[in-house]
Amino acid sequence: GVTALMAALQSDQFEIAGKLLDQPGIDLTVRDNEGKTVLNHLLKSKSMFYFDEIFDILSNTLNVHEIMTALLQRMIKCLEDWRSSKTVFMRILGYYDVNFNNGSLFNTIIQNAEADT
Repeated sequence: GVTALMAALQSDQFEIAGKLLDQPGIDLTVRDNEGKTVLNHLLKSKSMFYFDEIFDILSNTLNVHEIMTALLQRMIKCLEDWRSSKTVFMRILGYYDVNFNNGSLFNTIIQNAEADT
């Protein structure tokens, strides 16, 4: 299963997520039954409310490879629907290491551009 916070974030229930995040001792490192983190569930939301706060906390507890992989997957998904996802893409880009995985984000962008021509 998932935690209440994971469900609230993924379904854009900001008020509930905010109240849960305000609880003392909330553990953002808990994983669901598939091994996914709060960050994975947040990245499924449309607006990514609380992204900055959650990223800052998890960047000190999760390994960099796991974080960058999750961000890369979301940004690649944004490329599929650029018009409605551009803002989310740009927000994540500020936290993403463009050199991660040998520049795979830019390789994906180039491949998509070549496929469109």
